Amino acid sequence: MLELIPASAIIAIVVIALIVIFLAVGYVKAPPDMAFIISGIKKKSKIVIGKAAIRIPFFERLDKLNLRLIPIDVKTSNAVPTADYININVDATVNVKISNESEKLRLAAENFLNKNTEYIAGVAREVLEGNVREIVGKMKLEEMVSDRQKFATLVKENAEPDLAAMGLDIISFNVQNFVDGNEVIENLGIDNIVKIKKAAAIARAESERDIKVAQAAADKESNDAAVAAQTEIAKKQNELAIKRSELQQEADTEKAMADAADEIQKEEQRKTIEVTTANADIAKQEREIELKQEEVAVKEQALEAEVKKQAEADKYAAQQNNDMIKAMMGMHAQFTISDKTFEMCRENMPEGVGAHIHVAEGIEDLHDCLHKYGKRIVNRLMDHDLLGPQTMTAHCIYVNEQEMDLLKATDTMVVHNPESNMGNACGCPPTMRIFQKGILTGLGTDGYTHDMFESYKVANVLHKHSLCDANAAWGEVPAMLFEGNAKMANRYFNIQLGVLKEGAAADVVVVAYDPLTPLTADNINSHMLFGINGAMTQTTICNGKVLMKDRELTVIDEAKAMADCRQAATELAHSING
Repeated sequence: MLELIPASAIIAIVVIALIVIFLAVGYVKAPPDMAFIISGIKKKSKIVIGKAAIRIPFFERLDKLNLRLIPIDVKTSNAVPTADYININVDATVNVKISNESEKLRLAAENFLNKNTEYIAGVAREVLEGNVREIVGKMKLEEMVSDRQKFATLVKENAEPDLAAMGLDIISFNVQNFVDGNEVIENLGIDNIVKIKKAAAIARAESERDIKVAQAAADKESNDAAVAAQTEIAKKQNELAIKRSELQQEADTEKAMADAADEIQKEEQRKTIEVTTANADIAKQEREIELKQEEVAVKEQALEAEVKKQAEADKYAAQQNNDMIKAMMGMHAQFTISDKTFEMCRENMPEGVGAHIHVAEGIEDLHDCLHKYGKRIVNRLMDHDLLGPQTMTAHCIYVNEQEMDLLKATDTMVVHNPESNMGNACGCPPTMRIFQKGILTGLGTDGYTHDMFESYKVANVLHKHSLCDANAAWGEVPAMLFEGNAKMANRYFNIQLGVLKEGAAADVVVVAYDPLTPLTADNINSHMLFGINGAMTQTTICNGKVLMKDRELTVIDEAKAMADCRQAATELAHSING
C-alpha cells in the first residue's frame, strides 16, 4: 500500500528547488579584467571585479565594462607650430584603460556602457591629440627632440584630468617620432657633429700643452736647489711676522668680545619683544578663526532655517488645495549649492511638491561641477534624487546627449528662456534637440521680459540663426508655448489649463489686432510672430475673473501698486549698496 507524501514536505521541496534555480540563474562571476555592473533595485549600482555576486533575475540587469588595455595610435592630423614657430607632426603610442577606481568606474559606466573599444579609443584619441597640440605649442623643437620623456610626461599630465572625468586612466605614453617638413631636426644633428669635432681639437691642444708642462717641470727642478737657501731664510722671516700678528690678534679679540657682549644683550632684549609681539598676533589670529567658524555655523543654521521655511510654505500651499496658490522648492544654480544644501532641500521637500533649478546656464557652472564633484550637472541632480516629473530645469545650455537621455528617462521638464540666455551671453541651448528627443519643453522668460509674445519671437529667430536653418523652430516654438507650457502647468494645478472649454480655467488674453491679411486657424502662428505684440493686450481674464478690461486694471489701484514697487526697489537697493 502506497503512503501519501505530506503537503508540507512537497512545499518544502518546491521552495528548495526554486531557491536552487534562483541561485543558478542569478550567480555571476566577473574575471579580473572585466567589471560587472549590477543595477535595477538599489539607487547605486553594484560593481564586481574578479569575484562572484548574485543578480536578482528579472529585477536587476547585468552590464559589462572591459578593463583591458586599449592601445591608441595618436597622430596629429596636420602640422602643429612649436613655441619657436616650427611646424611639426607628432606620432605617439598610448595605452589607456577604464579605471579600477570606483568613482572613475561609475563615470566610465555613464560614458561608455555597452560601447566597444573602438569607440572608447576614438574618444580618448581626440582628447589626447588636443593635448599633444597644446604641449607642442608650449615647447621649443630642440627641447622636444632632446627630451622626449619630458614631452610625453607633460602631455600625459595635461590629458589625465580630461580622461579621468570620463573614467579613463593613462597607462603609458611613448613618443615614436617627430617630423618636420624643412629638415630642421636633421640640421640639429649637424650642429652636434660640429660640437664633437670642436671637442676633439680641444683635447689635442690640451695634450700638447701637457707635454710642454712636463718639460717646464724638468727645468724647474734644476732651479730648485738654487732657490732652496733663499726660501729657508724667507720662511724664518715669515714665522717671526706671523708670531707678531698672533699677539696683536689676541689683543684685538679680547676687546671685540667685550664689545660683542653688550650687543648680545641688546639682541636678546629685541628677540624677547619680537616673541611677545608674535604671540599676541597668533592669539589674535586664533580668535579671528574662532569668530569665522562661529559665523559659518550661524550661516549654516540660517540656511537650514530658510530651507525649512520654504518647505513649510510649500506644505501650506499644498494643504490649501487652491489652484491660485501653488508652491515649489526653488534652488539657484548648482555652483551655489553644496551637497548638504541639496540634501536638506530633498529631505524637507513635501510630497507632491516640485522643484525648479537653473541648470548649465553658463560654461563656468559646468566647469565648477566637473572640478568639485567629477560629474556633469544633470548627473549630480540625479544623484541627489532631484529629477522627476515635478521638476523644472531652466536653460540646459551646456548639456550633452547622456544628460538629455537622463532628463527624458526621468520625465523631467525643461524651460527655454531665449532672451535671458542672449542677454547674459550664455550661448544658444540645444533646445531643438531636447524637444526632438521628446522631453517636455516649455517657453519662459527668466524675468528678462514679461511679454511672452516677445519671448516667442526671439526664440524663433535665435534657433534659425544658430542652426543656419530658415525652417528651424517654425513648429517647435509654438508647440513649446501653447502645448508644452499647458502640459507643464497641468502637472501642478487641478483645474485644466491651456484650453477653452467648459470646466477648464478661463485664462484668456484679448488683443487689439486688425490684420492686413486674412487671419485663419492655419496661419495664426505667423500673425502672432509678425503682427501681434504684448502692447496690444486689451483685456485679461484669469480663472474666469476679469483682471484688466480695456487696459484698465479692475482689482488693484495701479498707481499705488507702481508707487509701492518703486519704493520697495529703492529700499532694496539701499540695503544692498549701503
